[in-house]
Amino acid sequence: MHKIKFQKKSFAVFLFILFNVFFVHNVVAQGCCSATSLASGAQRSLLSQKSFAVSVGYELNQLNDALNNGKKITDPLKRSASVQMFTLEMEYGIAERISLLAFISHVSRQREMTVKDSDGIFNETLHFEGSGIGDATILAKYQLFSGLVDFPLEINIGGGIKLPTGSFTEEKTGARLAIDLQPGTGATDGLFWTYAAKHFPYIETSLFASGLYRYTGTNFTPYRLGDELNISVGGTTSISDFLITELILQSRFSGKDFSNGRLLTSTGGTTLGIQPAFTYNEGSVGVHSFVQFPLVRNLRGNQLAVSYQVGFSFAYKFNQN
Repeated sequence: MHKIKFQKKSFAVFLFILFNVFFVHNVVAQGCCSATSLASGAQRSLLSQKSFAVSVGYELNQLNDALNNGKKITDPLKRSASVQMFTLEMEYGIAERISLLAFISHVSRQREMTVKDSDGIFNETLHFEGSGIGDATILAKYQLFSGLVDFPLEINIGGGIKLPTGSFTEEKTGARLAIDLQPGTGATDGLFWTYAAKHFPYIETSLFASGLYRYTGTNFTPYRLGDELNISVGGTTSISDFLITELILQSRFSGKDFSNGRLLTSTGGTTLGIQPAFTYNEGSVGVHSFVQFPLVRNLRGNQLAVSYQVGFSFAYKFNQN
């Protein structure tokens, strides 16, 4: 959710996004059950001093499409997967140009596949599931440049850490689940963040871009997920005094995972999705919803890819000023 209110000036925003698709379409990735989220906090500016915001939300990532080196294939195993997250996010403006964001979620990862029965016929469906509290994230934001009256541009930077609060050793029927079914990764990651926005007060429109780089650590198994870069570019406008619309290009790039002394072939890649979103604001209350569809899915090896994402959140802001 963004602090500025906007009117019906979406055409300029749409042209801006079309231009930027050529910049970001090669910097995003997703694999089987690997969908992650840092909620909306990484896609917005920092809070003002002594302001406190809390939000709860839900997100579903549905993976129905099997890809082989970026090309959609007919999967003989009829695999499908889903990732559901119930999220809690809090942010507090601790100083004039500094705010602190904390995020944690309850994660449920599921996967189904069809295998041969004793007669050699593909008619037995296996179901795998891992769930629990996920890894926690703490991100500090700093306003590097707040702009001038006649040039309303803001630039923010930040950094943080992802803590291994979620389990990565869950077992079912005596066997440990695969890492992409675990609620946590078992590793500590470093986070580097940036955000920029150009505001147009006379037409009440804003364009923004955010980037989040995750430098992943290694757990004790040992297993290391590939480093990850997320870039969002979009614009926002309003269609009434209370209803705000957004159109965002959400991109993700991830490197290959590393285990047992080697890089894993069917991991990492690039994807790009388009995300229309709506936010209803009234006073201190905000309700946000979105849906995302893939535009580019260039995954390495044989992987399941996200078919669509949906989510919503409810937020409340306390202003102690």
